[in-house]
Amino acid sequence: MGSARQAFQDEPDTDVLVDRLSDAWAWLEAHALLSRVPSQSEGLRQLSRDGRNLAKDPEGITRFEARQRLSGPLHPALEDTVRTNFDLRDYKTACFAPMKAVEVTVRDASGLDHSLVGVPLMRKAFQPRQNVKADRRRPSRGEAGGTARPAPR
Repeated sequence: MGSARQAFQDEPDTDVLVDRLSDAWAWLEAHALLSRVPSQSEGLRQLSRDGRNLAKDPEGITRFEARQRLSGPLHPALEDTVRTNFDLRDYKTACFAPMKAVEVTVRDASGLDHSLVGVPLMRKAFQPRQNVKADRRRPSRGEAGGTARPAPR
């Protein structure tokens, strides 16, 4: 950062400016958007392949942020579908497929009719003390899913 300090020496807030530049540089390196130039000194960096692709793509920042959000583990039932569709840039399917999977799981768990979809299904499925499959007991008052007792005054 010595060369940055020298380049901005006439600025009134050089220290703050160089600190912020240093933070930004570290962030770029941490996200593999900069890489070492193999034929040059240790300190020389260039845009990595991912960095160049990000800079060229008009939606690069949006894709980068979305990929960051997907960087953690997903439920095994969603993992392949979501990541594959995302990588194929089929964002609608990457969003719709997990929502549909949740809907199917909720319908199966609640035993509700297939004619219910979306919000009506969720409202009916999550009504307390109702919609429990016939082979399960209904929760009693105060239990998870049961009707809560009023708090004592």
